[in-house]
Amino acid sequence: MPITTDSGLSGEEEVKWRCLPTYGIALTVIGVVLLDCCCDACQSPCRTYLLDVSQPEDHAAGLATFTVMAGLGGSVGYLLGGVVDWQTTGLGSSLGGHVQVRLYILCCSVVHC
Repeated sequence: MPITTDSGLSGEEEVKWRCLPTYGIALTVIGVVLLDCCCDACQSPCRTYLLDVSQPEDHAAGLATFTVMAGLGGSVGYLLGGVVDWQTTGLGSSLGGHVQVRLYILCCSVVHC
């Protein structure tokens, strides 16, 4: 009979289970670094295009607007995606889940803007 621990798993299963968070953390760190590099790679051509199509006297205002909108987008995206548990809100129960709420808010913001 295999030896079980307090968690109800055998010794070998518990070792495998304890190793999984390490792989998950490493994969998350690599994903965040790659995503950050992709975002940085996309912003440079966008700024260059903005400078190419605008008048020289409008460069400062255009770049400031670009920076504010990028920061606002990152903040709103973080708020919609991970901070608020939409499933437990009234909107989440009426629309059927957190994914539907996020899509509804995004669609409303696109239509409104």
